[in-house]
Amino acid sequence: MTAMMAIFELIGQYPKLNDLPVVFEDFADGRGSSIAVFSEPGAYINRKFIDGGFEGVVPFSVVYRASPKLDKQKIRMIAWLTDLAEWLQKDVVYPAIENGHIERIEATTVAAKDMSDSAGDHDYVIVFDMTYRKEQ
Repeated sequence: MTAMMAIFELIGQYPKLNDLPVVFEDFADGRGSSIAVFSEPGAYINRKFIDGGFEGVVPFSVVYRASPKLDKQKIRMIAWLTDLAEWLQKDVVYPAIENGHIERIEATTVAAKDMSDSAGDHDYVIVFDMTYRKEQ
C-alpha cells in the first residue's frame, strides 16, 4: 500500500467519523458534510540510510466541509479536526506500507477555517506531515 493510500484508509477508520463520507482530493457529491484528504506539495527525503532505505516525509491535509448555520456548529468542526489530529498522533496503529512503515504523523497547523462559498459551504482544514521509513 502506498503512503497516501495508508493515510486515506487510516482517516476512514477514525472512530468519530459518524458516517461522514471520506473522499480523496475531492468532496462527496451533493450537499452535505464530508471529509476530504488531500496530498500536499513538498514531500521530501529526510534521511538516507547506508542500506539504501530512507526516511521520507509526506505532507497531507484533511478538510471538513459542511454548511453550518450556527457558530457552535463551526466551532464543533474545528474541535472535530483537532480531535482527529490527537488520534492520528497518538491513539492509532498505523497500517503497513510498501517495503516500510509509518513512524509518526504530526499536525503542522492547527485546525482553522479555509474558505466558504456562496452556497453556504464552509471548509475547515488541518495539515499534517507523515514520516515513514522505506526499507530496501
